[in-house]
Amino acid sequence: MDKSVGTEEPALTGDAIRDRQRRPEPEAPSGGRRSSALFPEHANPAREIRLPSRFVGVREALTERRNAIPLGLIVALGFVAAVLFTRRPAPPAVVITEPPQARLSVSSSQPSTSLFANETYLGEIGPTPREFTLAPGRFRLRLIRSHCRASDTLVEVRAGETLKLGPVDPICGT
Repeated sequence: MDKSVGTEEPALTGDAIRDRQRRPEPEAPSGGRRSSALFPEHANPAREIRLPSRFVGVREALTERRNAIPLGLIVALGFVAAVLFTRRPAPPAVVITEPPQARLSVSSSQPSTSLFANETYLGEIGPTPREFTLAPGRFRLRLIRSHCRASDTLVEVRAGETLKLGPVDPICGT
């Protein structure tokens, strides 16, 4: 040792040397003497399940308490999105405007006469007049009865108008 002026170290005696040698470095007490784990999240490393490295971050993110609210929001929003995307939109409202209608009143002197308008069957007519509701326009009326020849008549019916025909008969002869 280099002795300088004014800096003298006290001489160590045998007891002081032994104390210095005996004084251990600060250490954590061993597991047997501790009342609780030093790091509670790693209390039982032997029971810990080892996951592949790509799942470790996911597991940690799911188990941390600070992530509970964001994860809950993500799950709730995902559920809402799934419900909204699986719903079918309501069909657009269809406003049905009825076309203007015309009425046709027809009678026949012979019962059980069939009436056709533009080759569409309307019904049976007889001595009592029968009313039909049609779209306005031109129609070819055809009257048919058993054992008689068909009779054709052209008529034009306007919107809001009631046209009365009768009695009209098919051509029947002996």
